[in-house]
Amino acid sequence: MPRVLKKALKAARRRFRDSLPYAYAQGCWERARWGDGFGRTHETKASWSDAYDHGANLADRLMFWRAV
Repeated sequence: MPRVLKKALKAARRRFRDSLPYAYAQGCWERARWGDGFGRTHETKASWSDAYDHGANLADRLMFWRAV
């Protein structure tokens, strides 16, 4: 695979992982999968961390039976 193509794919992957829909889905998935003791933040983007937290809150609402 040419080096230019590898760099382009790496940049696209980074842009996708920095997106807010990814953060939302990741927060929901990780909270549902690993529970309340797990979480992440983004070093430079507060909006990414907020989207992650909103996704985690959705998982809490969907997994309400776990808390009972």
